[in-house]
Amino acid sequence: MKTRIIFLIFAALLMLAGCGKSSEVDVSATQTFQAALESALAATLQAESTAQQKPSPEVIEPSLTAETAPEVFPTFTPLPTVPASAPTQELPTVNPTDLPIPCYRAEMISETIPDGTIFRPGEIFTKIWVIRNTGVCEWTEKFTWTLVEGEDFGVPTELTLNRTVLPGEDLEVKLEMQTPLLEGGYKGTYQILTNEGGSVTPLGFWVYIVSQN
Repeated sequence: MKTRIIFLIFAALLMLAGCGKSSEVDVSATQTFQAALESALAATLQAESTAQQKPSPEVIEPSLTAETAPEVFPTFTPLPTVPASAPTQELPTVNPTDLPIPCYRAEMISETIPDGTIFRPGEIFTKIWVIRNTGVCEWTEKFTWTLVEGEDFGVPTELTLNRTVLPGEDLEVKLEMQTPLLEGGYKGTYQILTNEGGSVTPLGFWVYIVSQN
């Protein structure tokens, strides 16, 4: 751009020099040339100014990549807590009378000869149990009073009831027994069994005495 300006000035000087040699140069022509020269200079300066005012190149922000992206930590929403005073669910209570009554069941009402009673060796004593039928089925005459464990005290180990016991009725079992000759503690356990061998009294009833002089 500067070279172009120097060229124009040099051309103008040559023209002015030529005009100086001729006395017949028209003054108006000289003025016209000067005006054109000024216009060219003004256009050249404006172009140079415009070039200097070119917008700066657009700056492109670098995009985030996997390497430059900031690390993001996940957030967790806390679970709701149960207050300490939260009511607890109460389990329904079951009344024993609401349970189904088994077919065969027995309950001892009374007995003689408390456990640990002392007898002399060979002494005869009488043991009585009163047992109630608390089931919903009757006990037939074929049911047995059977020794299932321990000392027999000189009594048969199996005796038939020889009667029917309806639900709610009591059965009295009376046995004459003899104390063993050797000193010590003795126990015999009995159960009422059905004619098919099933137990009416799983825990049984017993006699426990001490043979001692």
